[in-house]
Amino acid sequence: MVWHMPDFMGMVARARVRTGEKDWAAAAELWAKVTTANPVNGDYWARLGQARFGAKDYAGAREAYEQALRLGLLDRYWPEDMQLLVPGEVAYRIACCEAAAGDREAAIAALKVALDRGMRDPARVRS
Repeated sequence: MVWHMPDFMGMVARARVRTGEKDWAAAAELWAKVTTANPVNGDYWARLGQARFGAKDYAGAREAYEQALRLGLLDRYWPEDMQLLVPGEVAYRIACCEAAAGDREAAIAALKVALDRGMRDPARVRS
């Protein structure tokens, strides 16, 4: 499908609204469409990861966060959580996906990667 810029930007706006409302299922559906239309923007993949995590689709969230890491990120600050979105933070979110899915060993391995990539908040790491 070919997207026209106003249609695409409207879809991004709707995805942001659903994310802000924490309507995770709707947000995940919209961000999936956004990443299909523009698969090279790491920020959109990170948003998809956030929405999928909120919807308890931990495997899907991990995949989206991994793609965000591969592509890189430009939008470092997100208004709703204000965490600096750097590689260490994204890797930490992958560890959270593994922990939420119940895979302790994978979560510990992912947490080590997060620390290696710059995650430096000991309170969040302990939780």
